Amino acid sequence: SVALRRLDAVAVRRMLDWSELAHAPDELADAIHRVSGGNPLFVAQLARAYVETGVVPSDDGPLALGEAIAERIARLDDRGRAVGEIAAACGETFNVETVRDVGGWDEAWVLDGLGDLMDAGMVRETGLARYGYAFTHALVAAAMYESAPAPKRASRHRRIAQLLERDALDDRTSLGAIARHWRLAGDRRRAVEA
Repeated sequence: SVALRRLDAVAVRRMLDWSELAHAPDELADAIHRVSGGNPLFVAQLARAYVETGVVPSDDGPLALGEAIAERIARLDDRGRAVGEIAAACGETFNVETVRDVGGWDEAWVLDGLGDLMDAGMVRETGLARYGYAFTHALVAAAMYESAPAPKRASRHRRIAQLLERDALDDRTSLGAIARHWRLAGDRRRAVEA
């Protein structure tokens, strides 16, 4: 294993130089370094937020990052946000079919929404057959999940649990996920059964 170190101010500046912020003022690189604490994910999220808004990050700590991600989610179009919310209910990794079935949409609409999320740097392809997509970080998935109203989240978990039960057949490895979704849907009895 390789222990990853935080980026220093020079590395943050270099990271910005490789993006559309190559000619940004040094004050921006300094602010992003200070707010991100050198965490590469946070650097990327704050840089994208700056590109979208033109606002230099000014608050220290994780609250600034959480706000930056939440603001980026709020700027997504309805399709990208809806697909992202259902994907986040599925978990950090998910597939097109589940998102399609939970949302009741056709596959092309879901793929367009995933394209929006990938363009925004919130979702990436995994290359795995079962879970073809993943959020770029757990914080992005959590912020997307929290952006949906609680009643919608519960109904989506209910639908995901039903789909998993239908597709799992005798696959015992799916029981934990089924139980989790029933619990989050508010159905403790079915969660315990799973």
